[in-house]
This record gives sequence, C-alpha cells and structure tokens, in this order.
Amino acid sequence: MNRKVVLAVAVAALLSACGGGGGGDGAPPPPEAAFNLDAAFANTLTKGISFPNLRANYNGVSFQLSISSTPTTDGVFLSQTYRRAIESSTVAINGQPGPVASSTLYFTLAPVTLVGGMDDSGLTIFTPQGSLPTAASVGSSGPYTRADTYVSDSNRTLLGQTVMSWSLEPDTATTAWACLVYSGMDGFQFEKDCYRIDAVGTIFNAKATMNLTDGTTLTFE
Repeated sequence: MNRKVVLAVAVAALLSACGGGGGGDGAPPPPEAAFNLDAAFANTLTKGISFPNLRANYNGVSFQLSISSTPTTDGVFLSQTYRRAIESSTVAINGQPGPVASSTLYFTLAPVTLVGGMDDSGLTIFTPQGSLPTAASVGSSGPYTRADTYVSDSNRTLLGQTVMSWSLEPDTATTAWACLVYSGMDGFQFEKDCYRIDAVGTIFNAKATMNLTDGTTLTFE
C-alpha cells in the first residue's frame, strides 16, 4: 500500500545526511512445525491490532513507529460490497510525531484476499499472485499480491506498483514471525512487516524493517 512509501520517504528525508545502516536477528529455527499465516492476517483485519511503540535508533536519532488495523463496517469498492479494515501508521522522530498515513482496505476471507484500497494518494487495486498458507514451515516464502495505485476510479493514471510477498521466519519452538514483504516492481524490498504468531495464527507482537534507497535500514521492535 502507499502508506509504505509515505513512511519510507518521510524517514529518508530526515536521514538524508546520515548515510547507511543495517539490522536483523539470528534466532535459531524451531522444530518442524506448521503455522497458519492466513489466519494471522485475517486476525489483523477482522479483530484488529495496535502496536504503538515499535522503536528504532540510528546515529543518535530515535524513531517510534505506531501501526494499527481496525475492522469497520462493510463497504462498496468498484460497485461490489466487501469487508473493510482501516490501517493507520505514523513515525515519530525524537518524540515529534509525523503525519498519520491511513488507508481503507477492502478484502474477502477464506483465504484472505485483498481486493482494493483507498487513501489520500488514490485508489489501489490488488491482483492476486498467490495465497497465504494455512500450514507453512519456518523458512518458507511465496508470492501474495500486486498493488496498482491510480489517481481514482475515473482517472486510471498509474501512480505506483507494489509487489507483496510473504515469508515465515524463526522465533521460538512454538512461535514464528509471519511477515508481509513490500517491494517495488524493480525488486527493491522497501519494507517488511512481521507478526509473532503461534501455530493457529494468534498474534503476540510485531516488528518492522524499512530499507531506504540510500542504503539505510531501520529495524523497529
């Protein structure tokens, strides 16, 4: 979604004089287990999540990422009625909050399929590229969907394209990190949002990684 680009651009502008960076973790993989990523993503949309205090530090600058997803009433997108959820996020820098990026997602369930989105930047149409697995093993990954953003329904001037994929990363013997990965059409991975889940998709925590075009990587935990 466009909110990813908005956040990355805002942070990049404030780090433009700082140079590059890096981040990551090296948790050992759990024993062979299966995790329901489809259920986890459904939980974010239908039950809601709120993680207001994900933090990163770089060159003495403190960043705080707040993300939330709130289910709302069904709504019409391109003449059809779908389930809806409102996603919001903002980045505070040294305690000073930035603008809130908010978008409305339209989707169906079983499996979770993103259909469309609306925000201040325009209208987004999703084209499925795969499904989120119901029994994924740690280390697996795959395609999910492509997001094409236009000025509006009546003005189909293409503003941007984002490819979304999924991955399942190690955590503990009973939990894993279920991640949605956002990349440009050129293959540049600019954000990864991960949720700590158990086998049935219950969400316990979140973290996010932003990769900026200047080589800076911010890891919010």
